[in-house]
Amino acid sequence: MTSPLLALRARFDPTVLAWPGVVRRTMMGYPGYSVHGRLFAFFGTDEVILKCPDDRRSALLALPGAYAWAPPGSGMTRFGQWLALPAAENSDDALCDALELAYRHVSTLEDIPRRASMPKALD
Repeated sequence: MTSPLLALRARFDPTVLAWPGVVRRTMMGYPGYSVHGRLFAFFGTDEVILKCPDDRRSALLALPGAYAWAPPGSGMTRFGQWLALPAAENSDDALCDALELAYRHVSTLEDIPRRASMPKALD
């Protein structure tokens, strides 16, 4: 039997996996999608959690049941640009549009420079 989280992701696979560079990914046990190694969406219990550009945050938060997502039990009220959209309260078309927005946002982010290796401790 397929888990509800995988079943929710499977509803979007035909569309999302056709986008350039998208692969399935698991993050802390949650199924999701990434592009160029960067997570842009994952699936919780009956919700799509996605990374949203700041300039579209208000519009997405206006969708039915949308809220600023934070890791459960963290005590945080917001976790960066992540939002959750309940699947039961939004159409698959609306959720797919939000997934595409997250995909486009993350796929165009510039690479974050990696820190050079830490200097060796002084003897």
